[in-house]
Amino acid sequence: MRRLFDVDESGKVELEDNTFLIIPELREVYKELGYEYISYIVNVCDYYSAYRQLLGKDKIDTVIEDIWGKDPDKKAIAKLDGLIVKAAIDKYKRLQYDPHWEQYLTYTEKLVEYNEMLKNTPLQKDSTKILKDIMEGQAQLTEAREDLKEIILKNEESKVHGGGEASYLEQFIT
Repeated sequence: MRRLFDVDESGKVELEDNTFLIIPELREVYKELGYEYISYIVNVCDYYSAYRQLLGKDKIDTVIEDIWGKDPDKKAIAKLDGLIVKAAIDKYKRLQYDPHWEQYLTYTEKLVEYNEMLKNTPLQKDSTKILKDIMEGQAQLTEAREDLKEIILKNEESKVHGGGEASYLEQFIT
């Protein structure tokens, strides 16, 4: 999918142009609810969101707080569960779907689970085998995740970017 939005390091969604309006679900959210809801969808769903390292409810709560403040209007937040926002989220996820990114996110979630297991397993003589198995699993998963990261970065670098001079045909169009 062509990137519909750019997200800066602070999480601000930048509308590059109005291309996203050709997607009926996003157009409906934008026209009925406004920019804040588009920002919510992008920051929660986009692979390149500034919130990408957060998981689950923590991501959602942080994005809500950053968009609507620490004490958001309950009516505004209730609209996030509405059909038009849910349809737009579903469509956005489908349009940007990348199996490598999804696998990377799954590995990240599993690493979080491994960390919790490690924290919650007491260090005792009879638990050393369990701890060793957890740490070995973490190491293997981390290695696989780093391999995926390299694939993702390589794919991003290989995408064609603009620049250069206009082609012979482009010179006649402008």
